[in-house]
Amino acid sequence: MRKVVHTAVIAISLSVALASTACTSTPNHPANHPSSPTGPVNPVKVSDADFGPAVHKLLLNGERSQERLDLLVGVVRKQLQHAKQRFESGHPDQGVAALTGALYLVRVGELRPEMFVGGEEALKRSAEAAAQVGDEGRARALYGMLEEALPPGAARDEVEQHLKALSTWMASTRRQGSMSSLKDQHTSSALRSLLEPSKEAVDAADASTATWVSEALKKNLDDMPMQDNADREEAVSVFQAVRTGSFALAAVYLRQGDARGAFDAIQGSDVGKVAPPPLLEALDAAAKESNPEAWAALLEVYSRAETPERPETALSPDLAAGAAWGCAVQLYRAEPYSLRAAGTLSTLLMRYGMSEAAPQVLVSALEKEPEPRNVSTGLALLLRAIVDLDDINDVAAARRTFASAGRLLTLADSESLKGRVNPSPGRLHYVMGAIESRAGELDKARPHIEAAVKSDPTVEALGLLAAIDRQRGAYDDALRSLSSMAEQANREGDKASETRALTTRYEVLLEAGRKDEAPKVLERA
Repeated sequence: MRKVVHTAVIAISLSVALASTACTSTPNHPANHPSSPTGPVNPVKVSDADFGPAVHKLLLNGERSQERLDLLVGVVRKQLQHAKQRFESGHPDQGVAALTGALYLVRVGELRPEMFVGGEEALKRSAEAAAQVGDEGRARALYGMLEEALPPGAARDEVEQHLKALSTWMASTRRQGSMSSLKDQHTSSALRSLLEPSKEAVDAADASTATWVSEALKKNLDDMPMQDNADREEAVSVFQAVRTGSFALAAVYLRQGDARGAFDAIQGSDVGKVAPPPLLEALDAAAKESNPEAWAALLEVYSRAETPERPETALSPDLAAGAAWGCAVQLYRAEPYSLRAAGTLSTLLMRYGMSEAAPQVLVSALEKEPEPRNVSTGLALLLRAIVDLDDINDVAAARRTFASAGRLLTLADSESLKGRVNPSPGRLHYVMGAIESRAGELDKARPHIEAAVKSDPTVEALGLLAAIDRQRGAYDDALRSLSSMAEQANREGDKASETRALTTRYEVLLEAGRKDEAPKVLERA
């Protein structure tokens, strides 16, 4: 029988201040880093239509195989193209997020240089963005992967210079032997391991975190001087290592979905002396049984840690976010038909620029539990994704996301749910049609607006349909929609919209050459 791991207990343990827990260390066991096939890669060419389902397939099953590796390489390439497009459109934050999403799909043992073919520009821009804000760990990871991806030449030489400059800067800004220096080394190597899923990066993060905690345990805060800011930084580094070190080390492995690696790394070092028992229990349960309750508890802990009340002494929010992603994927694999797993993972897919896969993740869970409030939540997530993509002028991604939601919209429009969900499928069609219309894609916009009118003939939907038909020169269709718009506005008591419909109808009649009919309409207006 599975041992239930209570989420609340672990969440409380994260707020434990400077306290040592007596945990007996066990011999260190190397983390299990399964390897993918090492032969030639035959990347799958992933089309726009295939992207969402392909991402979903990777998330659903992490078992290593040649088929998975070929698909993974193709998906990463496609997502790096999406990241590049967002950089080029003037949205660097979304570009970095999309690149992060691509790399988060990859785990230790799966990283291949073929993934970066055509993605060099996205790597370069993301590395530059990390370097500009002093994020040496991410910058090192990205420049390192870019160096591997580039052929010998000027571009690669430039990247090598960046890496050398980064190493020089890191060495010059640290006080060797200080606790603050050990903390910085931990942070840098841990953040590097988030984006660079290599055994070398994870081992470096493990070692630097264990050293940081081990040295902190040798200190006594009561005996430490407090004369200046440097002294205070030392004390904070000690406090933070003892308070969050076990969670930080676990996070390095949880980003990879490796609960066993996290458990062994903690127990095999001095970090085990400060690890709260509930954390170890959750890691052990997740590793032994793929216990969804354990993964849910870990996910809640790291999700909360992304927004700490006191950042100066808390776990790195970026490290927490990486761990939360890994936990969300493992929870979804443990229970792919549960709403708690599907809902969380869908939200993270939107964060990391892979909204196209969100409906794929959601729909199976919603089909199993088709309550109106559940389906409404799913539609609201889809609507948010589409609107967010429109905000960054990524109409193509909004289009892909909507197209991948066919099953979800069909479910929402079923007899048992019709009229009971909000937003309605018609509302989503209207928003997508409005986006296409603003982009000048009238042929793509019209079917959406027609569907919106059929589902929910609102004044705004009828008005937009009329505007599209008027621009197409389909005057009879436009006039019919304007008549319906005026009638709907009249029923709602909306005099302004009724007048607008009638005056627009007058203009369309003139454009259509039906001047004899126009004055009568104007009189009504």
